[in-house]
Formats: sequence, C-alpha cells, structure tokens
Amino acid sequence: MENESREFPEAMMHERDPLLLEREFASLKDVLVHPISEKRFDDWIADIRVRTGTDFSALFSKTVWGSIRWKKSIGRPVAPTLASAFVIEHIHWDTVMDSTPDGRIKYVDLVAPHKEPSKWDGPDDGDYYRVSFMTETPQRPTRIRMNFAAHIGWEWEHPSEILLRSSYRDIIPSERYFLKEDKLSILDPFEVVKKPFSLR
Repeated sequence: MENESREFPEAMMHERDPLLLEREFASLKDVLVHPISEKRFDDWIADIRVRTGTDFSALFSKTVWGSIRWKKSIGRPVAPTLASAFVIEHIHWDTVMDSTPDGRIKYVDLVAPHKEPSKWDGPDDGDYYRVSFMTETPQRPTRIRMNFAAHIGWEWEHPSEILLRSSYRDIIPSERYFLKEDKLSILDPFEVVKKPFSLR
C-alpha cells in the first residue's frame, strides 16, 4: 500500500556527507519493515558506526516514533491508505516569563502546535494492521493525540454487527503525555479496539 507521508526531519540532513546519508537512510527501510522498536534502531545505528565510523544517534535525538495497531478482525478503513484514516495531533508546551503591570514576574505556559507527524502504512503481520509515524519535538512537555479521520468509513467483519450496532471503535490511549529526552524516543503503541455500547 502507498505511504501516506514519510518525511525525515531537515535537521538530519545537514553537516553530513550527502552520499553517506542517502545510502544509510535507504537502509532504514529494512528497519521499518518491522514494528518500531528501540533495539532495532540501536542495532541499525551501531551497524553504521562500525561500518563508517559515523555516529547517527545525534541525528535522531529530537525524533519521536510510534505506531497505531489493531487486530485484523476489527476490520480496515475504506480509504486509499490505512494512514489516511487517522489524524495525529502533536503539541508541546513552552514556558515563558512575563510581567504584570505592577512589575511582578510570572511564568506562563504556551501551547506550541506542530504540523502533523509523518505517517505511513505498516508494517502489518498475520494478526495486526499498523500505521507508523514519526515527528520531531524539543525537550519540552509534549502531547501526541490520536483521532479517527472524519468521513472515513470502516468495514465490519460480520453483517450482524451492523444490524445490532452492539460495539464501536475507539483508540486507547487516545493521547500520550511525556517529557522529551535528548535521544530517539519510541512510544508504546496506540491501539484501535472495539468497545460495547452501554444501554440507557
């Protein structure tokens, strides 16, 4: 399936040999055919260090990686890509110093929105569909929030589910809050699940 978007941060691309970057980033696809994990990234970076003497870890220090997964029995979105069925919201908070009219100093938190993270389909396996994503964030309190995209339908596995309307799809958790460290960060997966409707 076609990728929705997979753009690597510009910070990764300067002050390095462009041919080396092109070659090694091409090998990153071999990492991303598997579910994202810290060990796979560490092994990939270590292999580059051994082969080329270049440490790529600093290039990824601002990045956050993650995935959305769901059991295939839940169905799939009716969309050109799996990734297009989700909207990922990314913000961080900056704390700034301000002063009151009487000269007192106060500190104010400001919400700093980011563009939507890069997202792409897969990797799937025998049990799960997946959407992977990546973004950059400074060392600040950060929130990543998941939403279903509007006007995107989802298949139902059994016709009885449509007639009974006994369950609905939800994303758990719907958001993650964290304080970014100066290293590559990998979030635990978000998961699409079915929940029963409560009767009223």
